[in-house]
Amino acid sequence: MHMHSLREAQTYFKLFIKRYPRSQLLEKAKFFQAKTFILTGRKIQAEKIYKELIKTKDTKLRQNVYVTLGDLYYSLGKYKQALDTYMFIIKELKVNSPEYFEVIKKQGITLTHLEKKKSIDKGRKLLYYYLNIVESHPLKDEALFGLAESYYRENNHVAAQKLYNKILEQDHSKRRPVVLSRFRQAQYLDDPRQQLENGKKKVTWKIQPEMHHILKC
Repeated sequence: MHMHSLREAQTYFKLFIKRYPRSQLLEKAKFFQAKTFILTGRKIQAEKIYKELIKTKDTKLRQNVYVTLGDLYYSLGKYKQALDTYMFIIKELKVNSPEYFEVIKKQGITLTHLEKKKSIDKGRKLLYYYLNIVESHPLKDEALFGLAESYYRENNHVAAQKLYNKILEQDHSKRRPVVLSRFRQAQYLDDPRQQLENGKKKVTWKIQPEMHHILKC
């Protein structure tokens, strides 16, 4: 969405909230106002609105607010706060519902950003679980990319590249995980240190049990 359109939307939301403080749509207006704040970089203002809205009696809205607040913390690099937010709201979601699995995916990706190896391993297990459950989900590249990045951060480039390749085999769109996977591939191939290392020895990677099914899909 164009920046001008977002700022125009912010103006309309502000006017609506001011003119109709008793409207049944007030909370939803604030929710979408906060979303426009995020898109224009005003994340602190958005956080304040979400913290106010978590008190709503509208169950569906409250769930959306918690998930979006978790996403906001994640985007700010506040991974512990993001994880706590996801863990809190998943208790309210219907088990095995699309919303439930979406939060499972978000939890898994967030855990892989924490420092402890135990947390990273737990995050990967959640992502493998998610991928095995939602085999044909159009957005599963986000989970694959989260896994790939977790190996990339550990300098396990062979494991990471297998997952980047998996994303590119399944998706030729311009979605963020696809574009970044292409970038990681180019980065890997252009790294002279990697070329030297590959010339010295054959790199092997032991596939984890959870990966066999995923790599065959």
